[in-house]
Amino acid sequence: MQPEAPIGGNRTGPVDESRRLYVIGNGFDLHHQIPSSYAHFGAYVRATDARLADTAEDFLPAPVGETLWSRLEENLAWLDTDQLTDRASVFLNSPGADDWSDADNHAYQYEVEQVATALSTRLKRSFHAWLQTLPIPQAATWSGRRLHVPTTARFLSFNYTPTLSRLYKVPDDRVLQIHGRADYPEDAVILGHGREHSPRVRSEADADIDFRVLEGEDILDRYFTATFKPAETILARHAAFFDSFSAVEEVRVLGHALSEVDFLYLLRIREVAPHARWRISYYQDPQPLAERAALLDLADAQLDLALIEEIGRD
Repeated sequence: MQPEAPIGGNRTGPVDESRRLYVIGNGFDLHHQIPSSYAHFGAYVRATDARLADTAEDFLPAPVGETLWSRLEENLAWLDTDQLTDRASVFLNSPGADDWSDADNHAYQYEVEQVATALSTRLKRSFHAWLQTLPIPQAATWSGRRLHVPTTARFLSFNYTPTLSRLYKVPDDRVLQIHGRADYPEDAVILGHGREHSPRVRSEADADIDFRVLEGEDILDRYFTATFKPAETILARHAAFFDSFSAVEEVRVLGHALSEVDFLYLLRIREVAPHARWRISYYQDPQPLAERAALLDLADAQLDLALIEEIGRD
């Protein structure tokens, strides 16, 4: 069992706000009443493209006790390829069959491609369109609970929304929205899993395998590549930004669940700023987050967990 993280009370004094790094996750937007969860996205897909929703729910297995949409990015890694190829195998008509036609050379691959494209290209297009629909509160009219968000701090945001700039007037040059923004072109928005996929190495034995099956494997390899979030490449692209965290004395994590798919970025912060204190918000139950935070290998005095309202109070 992982050790329990301390809950509150570990601050040792005020920190210069310019030496704070805020890590922003979807809970930050939800706190501001933006319907921005993957569950909300699932409802959008169901309403706008029911066939795509059916395909996702048929072929992307969800962990026990969870829905597909609640952990969509991670679930993209677990496309049920066995179910897909079994279902498509009815199109592997034998060349010697009485009803054989030239179309049978491609029917199996077509069926595999339809699902792979739906869960990569079409899902990404739908995600990008959904981002445009999210209502972002404006500073002049927002009447909800504000958090203390200093404009002199640095921000690493995993969200796609302009909430920091519109509601809190944080300058764009203080924020890295590492996976893109809603107003970026679709191909500049990153959505995906963190599980690296290794294509099967071809061998002489493949000469005995139906070429249609081999082409189906190639289609699936392209799916896993298209839905992979290349965190190491992204880190390298933004190396200067992460290196600048060496002066950070406090990391405040607002609304991010320390998910596995994004954990490499957090480890990089830990490496660059090894002595920084971390204050991490939890929602309802702190224990799951405490178990994830333990992987950061922070000393007790460096970590405390609190509700987002408490962390965002000062």
